[in-house]
Amino acid sequence: MLETLSHQHLESIFPAEWICRKVEYDYGLDMRVEIVTGGEVTGRDFLVQLKATDHLKTSGDYVHHHCKVSTAQYFLRRPELVMYVVYDAQKEVAYWLWMQPYIHELGKKRPDWRNDKAVQIHIPCANQLTPEVIPSITSYVQAWWWAKEETAIALELAPHQLPPPPPDFIGREAELTELTAPIEKDGAIMLGIYGPGGIGKTALALKLAERLVPRYPDAQFFLDLEGTSPMPLSSTDATAHIIRAYDPSYRKPQSESELRGRYRSLLHNKRALILMDNARDAEQIEMLIPPVGCLLLVTSRQRFTLPGLYPLNLHTLQLNEACALLLRIAARIQGFADEIARLCGYLPLALRLAANAMVERIDLSPVEYVRRLTDTRQRLNLTGVEASLSLSYDLLSPRLQRLWCKLSVLPSGVPARGISSKEATPDDVERSRLRNTFDREAAAAVWNLDLDSASDALSELVRYSMVDYVAPHSDASSADDGGRYRLHDLALLFAEFRLSKADLADAQRRYVNYETALLNAIIEEHAPRVRIIIYRIIEDYGEWEDVEELAQDVFVKVWSGRDKYDPSRGSFATWVNMLARYGALDFRRRAARRARLLQSLENAHEVAHEAKMIDSMASGFAEMEKRQQEQVLKAALEDLPERDAQLITWHYLDGMTYAEIAELIHCPMGTVKSRIRRALKKLRLLIYSSS
Repeated sequence: MLETLSHQHLESIFPAEWICRKVEYDYGLDMRVEIVTGGEVTGRDFLVQLKATDHLKTSGDYVHHHCKVSTAQYFLRRPELVMYVVYDAQKEVAYWLWMQPYIHELGKKRPDWRNDKAVQIHIPCANQLTPEVIPSITSYVQAWWWAKEETAIALELAPHQLPPPPPDFIGREAELTELTAPIEKDGAIMLGIYGPGGIGKTALALKLAERLVPRYPDAQFFLDLEGTSPMPLSSTDATAHIIRAYDPSYRKPQSESELRGRYRSLLHNKRALILMDNARDAEQIEMLIPPVGCLLLVTSRQRFTLPGLYPLNLHTLQLNEACALLLRIAARIQGFADEIARLCGYLPLALRLAANAMVERIDLSPVEYVRRLTDTRQRLNLTGVEASLSLSYDLLSPRLQRLWCKLSVLPSGVPARGISSKEATPDDVERSRLRNTFDREAAAAVWNLDLDSASDALSELVRYSMVDYVAPHSDASSADDGGRYRLHDLALLFAEFRLSKADLADAQRRYVNYETALLNAIIEEHAPRVRIIIYRIIEDYGEWEDVEELAQDVFVKVWSGRDKYDPSRGSFATWVNMLARYGALDFRRRAARRARLLQSLENAHEVAHEAKMIDSMASGFAEMEKRQQEQVLKAALEDLPERDAQLITWHYLDGMTYAEIAELIHCPMGTVKSRIRRALKKLRLLIYSSS
């Protein structure tokens, strides 16, 4: 009833010749009004959001209402003016204002208004919608559209539209080289930079474009395709933007084929660079594929492909790059940069906001800021990641949102960034690459889906840059190795906070069941062979209970260190058998040492007993024999090779440990043990021969 009354009131005030159309399902917008003057359609229109109430709040000279923040943000993105109307049913009076100017003024007074749930709308009581204000409304709408058109023409007439990259841009040299290579080698005309929000796609694209300007001197275009918004820019509008740079009077034709032809004709024989930022999908940029000689550079949160497009999947910064970025912006965090970089997950957006906070808030110490970042509930807000992730999260279907959140129970997170490329071995690099990842079988178990359905869902999440794909090793021996997956640290927190307690408990239970079943399957398959290997090695040194205990130790090592298994170096069974063999050999060595020690103790006890019985008559002889043994040992040591004699002296006479000797001669401890054993054998032979 109130809605009908408010519409009738509005239509009674607007001139009869104006065209009022009802709007369906558009963020609360109720009406589109087209201004008609003297019977002629002007092409000037505006939108109306109409709120009706019979208990309007007033105070002083204002009436008060509220609007959702998401709705207000949507109004800001609309090219048309939005009139906000509140109808008081009791007084039969309507109050109004223009939303975009109101929100812009609000932003000057309260820059953080987007953090609220709703925007408070305060309309002056003098702003009553009456026939007397129609001329001022008409003038304002016309002025609005004239300004829009002048701005658009000014932008489109500028063929050099690239904004500069961030002045504190750091690193990414490897990525810049990788992106430049296809242009130099293959004459590429399309490059794509993909990754999640906040990873630095736009900054990298602008840095690359800056370097490529001399190669494409005729024109450089930049356009935000608004791929994460509810209403992304259409491909025809984006194409028309390029065309109007050369022909301001151009109007879009009826057919796309004519538009495409005009676009390619204008760029023919030109060296132009076109940067399309924040693309939604392949369909949005397919019409923008340029002719040879030009370059189309695209950034997107969604992964897609087109013929001739060279893709780059962008990852987080390296530790040294992340620290350099932090210190360039906020030098006073020296000494805390490593920890802040880790807590920010090496994500450029989070790093930049963290450093900016330390610059702006001079009363906030680095110690206090690190403490607040450590609080997981504060970290998403402090790093600005929540807002960025929300845009990508909202693009997912409800089903994919729920599946993605459940992945938070799996091992994941950014791999260690502290490995030096100069010191790391290939095995170190590969283990770091695979650390904190999960496979599709684990995801299928947590989701309670079959493997094919889980693979399809993971592929969709990878395409939306919500999950990072870790490709299998190029030398992987198994053709079935489909790679692994991970979520960023901050994405894990975001997903976990959006998971209901019931879904969290269900996902954790399924993951534990999956892990238990997997471990039992490994034991059932490999335990018989492991026991045989162990038994054959320790047969003369242990009991069957020792075999069982050693087998359990093997499977504990297998399970806790399974991320160290490298398929390129052999099968899983070979790796398990190797661990069993090493464990058994170590047990046998320890058992043999214990046996020798016991024998020595027994011999010492017997000697002591005999010495006690004949102490008075043998003391002189014992002293003589001791000196003789020392002389024999000394002579034997002198006959040994210098290296062997030195090792025996260090270990048995000076009391140095194997580890100390290994560090002294820069040699593995296992090699030291082997050398000492061989030296002892030589020493025994020399002593026996001298006797």
